Amino acid sequence: MRDMTGNKNRCVFCMEPSENQTESCPHCHRSIWEYDWQDGWLEPFTILKDRYEIGAAVSVSSQSVVYIAFDSTLEKRVAVKEYTMEKWDAAGHEICEKWFGLTDLTGILPVTDYFATEDKGYQVTEYVPGGTLQQSRNNMEDSRKGFEKNDLGTIMEGLTSLHSRGMVYGVISPDHLILDGGGKLCMLPNQWKDGSEITKYTAPELEHRPEYAGPWTDVYSVCVLGSELMFGQICQTADQRLSGERGKQVRKLDEEERIQYKIWQDGMNLDMQMRGFYLGNIAEALDMKETADAVKKMEGVVRGKWADLWLELTTDETARFVIRSGHRRIYMLKKIGLLACGAAAAAGIALGSVSLYLYTHPEQVIMMEVNEDYKAYTTNPPVEYYEKDDEEYDRIMAYAEKNHTEKRTSEEGEDPFYISYTLPEKKTAENSDLRGTGETFAIRKDTVKDAFARIMDTNLTDDVKTDSYAFSKVTVRGEYNPYMTVSTSSSETYSIKEEDLEITEKIGISYDLVKNYVWQIQFDGKKERCEKFLKKMIPFVLPESYLTQSEIDAALDAVTSTPTSYELAKNGRFSVSYSESSGLYSITLSAPYA
Repeated sequence: MRDMTGNKNRCVFCMEPSENQTESCPHCHRSIWEYDWQDGWLEPFTILKDRYEIGAAVSVSSQSVVYIAFDSTLEKRVAVKEYTMEKWDAAGHEICEKWFGLTDLTGILPVTDYFATEDKGYQVTEYVPGGTLQQSRNNMEDSRKGFEKNDLGTIMEGLTSLHSRGMVYGVISPDHLILDGGGKLCMLPNQWKDGSEITKYTAPELEHRPEYAGPWTDVYSVCVLGSELMFGQICQTADQRLSGERGKQVRKLDEEERIQYKIWQDGMNLDMQMRGFYLGNIAEALDMKETADAVKKMEGVVRGKWADLWLELTTDETARFVIRSGHRRIYMLKKIGLLACGAAAAAGIALGSVSLYLYTHPEQVIMMEVNEDYKAYTTNPPVEYYEKDDEEYDRIMAYAEKNHTEKRTSEEGEDPFYISYTLPEKKTAENSDLRGTGETFAIRKDTVKDAFARIMDTNLTDDVKTDSYAFSKVTVRGEYNPYMTVSTSSSETYSIKEEDLEITEKIGISYDLVKNYVWQIQFDGKKERCEKFLKKMIPFVLPESYLTQSEIDAALDAVTSTPTSYELAKNGRFSVSYSESSGLYSITLSAPYA
């Protein structure tokens, strides 16, 4: 693997052609005599893998050395990182596999080759001459240079690209970022593992709940870095912050800076669910338009990859960090609603603390209910129709024949052939074996009402219910290859008088009469209320979707009297219209094919 017969016709410092090693290099103006070679390093001009000619060491740590090198196959400079075998087996090889071939991602320094000898492991990347961000900050002249939020744009794009592939970087620190010749940052290959050093850039879940690492984990790390670089904040580790220690902000901020500072601080919240789902939210809030636009193109893929984990961590087992007697404990709120005193005591939470949590975290409370609905929904998802061979077909047909209030059949020779049965409302609602065919949202009516009460500050009680209906029908189509559809549809409308504005808000909820899963929600209200509905309610009804503020503004600003429809994740959609007579906007949120 090693060959000590390099031609020595290159400068060890820049690996550019240099015929006379004893004289200064015509490119970097350094000579080989300046190289402070250390015992244990690869000797200059060593050849690895019959391809890589080794130059000077450019970065050294206790378990690795990075060399500038020349790739004779591609005829370009590269960086070769040499690992001790212990470090290679523990992390190096896995890092190389993870980062190998990621050549199409912005802000990423991919691994282009990797291999091992009997006692060392090697990682090859593109050579970037700028050095790490930490090295740059250690330079007094560079440290005086102002840092702008857009300097992190390429990192946000690169991280989002990783997230779209189901990957998480883990810890983004100045040691993991390298400056290219143009002053832009890119990420070095790295991977956080159990047992890795805990730093101020390490999100708390990496240390305590690594199975919950996701895009929000990188949000934490980036925001700690951004707060530090832009405002000179001296941050603490997550555990130090949990124990009450606070970092120091070393300079006074003007009003605009305070707004930005608050955004970075929100992103480094110790609670995962309070940071926001991914970096696009941060980029948009900071008005990083170019970055936000680039990241937006990947949002759908990111949400598709991470929605299930996000739903789980914000619902079924929401971690709360609590300090008691100087010790950190993680309490898991498993259920929602009125928690029993015994259950609260068993969990180690005072009843008053539970009540306070329910009051101060309405969105997390609703997400717990959403998760319960989601689990039940995915256990028994709806079907588009039943075929003759399905076991449900005969059972539903027998029920319809016995209990229908009206039966209609197509005329002889009429095409298409059909038989329809109208079913009694009350008896059908009580029949747990029935379920309407066709798509619905994975959220029940009562959860929607609860979400509306907590998020929109309006209780949907019987005294404001102004209309309701239910209709159930079984229809069989096709004479020779019959298939059956079941409609068990119900709807409730609530009207809420806004006395100060002299208007009446309305919300209509359409749902499956038997299972209570919602398939459509309509809300009529003032513009600012519809804006809140779009921003706050959609993530509960369809957790895979999230509308940015610019998307909401665009939809509401372009409104006309004719409903305009917009697509959401998983084929969901919403429409917006405006009534001049009532002065109200109307939002209709529909499940696929509803």
